[in-house]
Amino acid sequence: MKKLIVVLLIALMVVPTLAFAKDKVRWFVGLGTGSRDEQIKPQEQLVADFNKSQDEVELVLEIVANAQAYDVLATQIAAGNAPDIVGPVGIRGRDSFKGAWLDLQPLVDKTKYDLKDFDKAMVDFYRVAGEGLLGLPFGIYPSFLYINKDLFDEAGLPYPPQKYGDKYEGKEWDMDALKELALKLTVDKKRC
Repeated sequence: MKKLIVVLLIALMVVPTLAFAKDKVRWFVGLGTGSRDEQIKPQEQLVADFNKSQDEVELVLEIVANAQAYDVLATQIAAGNAPDIVGPVGIRGRDSFKGAWLDLQPLVDKTKYDLKDFDKAMVDFYRVAGEGLLGLPFGIYPSFLYINKDLFDEAGLPYPPQKYGDKYEGKEWDMDALKELALKLTVDKKRC
């Protein structure tokens, strides 16, 4: 009888821990921003707040320095141990792992998730041919260029394009065009 009571007591101690075990969701940070010292505490606080807010999921934060993050994530994926969430991720990070991302469109359709809160152009930016909807826009870091209009006016050059896709003096506006323009605006005794 004592053995039976001991077994029941052990079972009663084990069952609650099994019944209330949370699903772990791993959040990998490092392919973009997020691994700098001043960013870590706010992310840890977000995880703590989320974990306290419910008892079904345990969010686990994995922060890897950007210099190592690509190799670490590639190793995790190859080992069949990919994280559940990766982000923030820039274009380089996304494109470095082609075929590894989940197409979110079936989930958007199934849940009838309303994408109207997002700018359509930004949602379309996350649609990748042959791969699907690879993300939703949040915390977007816009790219911009400040110019000194006086320098352009003095050189008699038109200002750079202000709309994505526009050309500059008939050429594609890309990093090569920016470099060429910067060289034209550079006053250097060696170039004169």
